[in-house]
Amino acid sequence: MLNVFLNAVLPIFGAVLLGFAGGRIGLFSNQEAQTFNRLVFYALLPPFFLYMVGTAPFSSFEPLYVVGYMAVAVLVNLTTFCITRFVFKRPILECVLFGFMAAFTNHTFFVLPIAQVIYGVDAVLPIVAVIATDTMIMYGITVVILDCASSTSKVNPALKIITCIIKNPHAMSMLAGLGLNLMAVSFDNGLGVFTRFLGDAASPVSLFALGIFLSAQKLTENKMLVTTISCMKLFVLPACAAVMLIGVVGLPPSWTNAGVFAAAGPCGVLPFVLALQYRVNGGIISQVLLVTTFAASITLTTLAVLQGY
Repeated sequence: MLNVFLNAVLPIFGAVLLGFAGGRIGLFSNQEAQTFNRLVFYALLPPFFLYMVGTAPFSSFEPLYVVGYMAVAVLVNLTTFCITRFVFKRPILECVLFGFMAAFTNHTFFVLPIAQVIYGVDAVLPIVAVIATDTMIMYGITVVILDCASSTSKVNPALKIITCIIKNPHAMSMLAGLGLNLMAVSFDNGLGVFTRFLGDAASPVSLFALGIFLSAQKLTENKMLVTTISCMKLFVLPACAAVMLIGVVGLPPSWTNAGVFAAAGPCGVLPFVLALQYRVNGGIISQVLLVTTFAASITLTTLAVLQGY
């Protein structure tokens, strides 16, 4: 277990710790974390999404794996939305992000690099399949909902959705990547160098900014809500994924191990990015990120050991 933690989990988690330490000693401020966040949102994530979707090997994805994982993610998302909306009585935009948090793992920036160390090349395809479909479907729909819900325009709903998609750099980069993928446009050139060069910076910068932001957070606001969302993410999602992928779909370990590992990761950074971007109260979101990010260093290590690695 110690070997897995030291050689796979800690090196990636270290980016969060560096930001956390820098924030605690006053080297970086919360305002600077928001500046890093804007850099990631507008300059680093669009080329990352363009490259990821543009080069995704969709034909190699196991269809039942993708459908099974997305079904579980949607179920957990909707369940968390309903709990936070109707039990905890939170505002709708917050609940949209709470549901997104419970179902959307930090698989790109946190899980994938760790999984590559633990599982080797066998982990790449299953996790890339989750990243591509999760980003295009779960994240894309969430962004459109937030855009439409926060817009004051009274235009036709269909036109409103189209306008929101056109104005969102992430939605447009994913659509462009999908178009390039379908046209078999090569990224083995300057386009690939440019998108990888900027996209590769998204992970460390976002994790570092997350660490700075988390350094100012305390578990003081609505601990029951924080615990509920955290448990949905760290335990309910991977448990449901295991039941679906192993018990229902019946896929081989090369797919199920990486799929369950991806589901067991911490909440993704994107809800944090979106909360700042759409001016949604980030109190609960930041606390859930704090809990799941630090707890995942233990849960992921434990899961890898239980899987025999």
